[in-house]
Amino acid sequence: MRLTFTLTATTLLFALSAHAYSNSKMLCLVNKERAKRGLPPMGLDAKLTAAAQRHSTDQARHRSMTHNGYDGSSPGDRCERAGFNWNRVAENVAYGYKDETTCMHEWMDSPGHRANILGKYDMFGSAVAYAGSTPYYTQDFGSDGRGRRNVPKCGGGYEAPKKKTYKKPVKKRVVYRRRH
Repeated sequence: MRLTFTLTATTLLFALSAHAYSNSKMLCLVNKERAKRGLPPMGLDAKLTAAAQRHSTDQARHRSMTHNGYDGSSPGDRCERAGFNWNRVAENVAYGYKDETTCMHEWMDSPGHRANILGKYDMFGSAVAYAGSTPYYTQDFGSDGRGRRNVPKCGGGYEAPKKKTYKKPVKKRVVYRRRH
């Protein structure tokens, strides 16, 4: 019994550590793409991250990828509920990609998603949640008039995959602007 528990626990810990999602890595991938085009980096925002996590969790729970929450919320609603007082916000969602690098590569191949990643936003938050082994990714981009802050220092090593060896999942994007 003890040996079985030890092996099971070890296997579970290995499986969990095989790919732990990193919001910082995702932001570094975003900022790397922005730097290639001479754009300023975005900073990491805990409120946008919280909004992204709630939405990824909602999508995984319902096993459905959409920009509308199951409570009827829009990306702007969710960011506002999380306490981010935005004047510009956008969202990318995707599911099924094996990791952040693969997901970013696919988003950069999509004109709408690329527009969000390279858009005029100062702050960023992202998250992933799982339905079984299927990841549901959310990126939230925002500006609140306070400028960039909490910009991470990023190292290299985040190269796009050379070859696709998986079924291409679905991806969506949406942009919201507050009207004054």
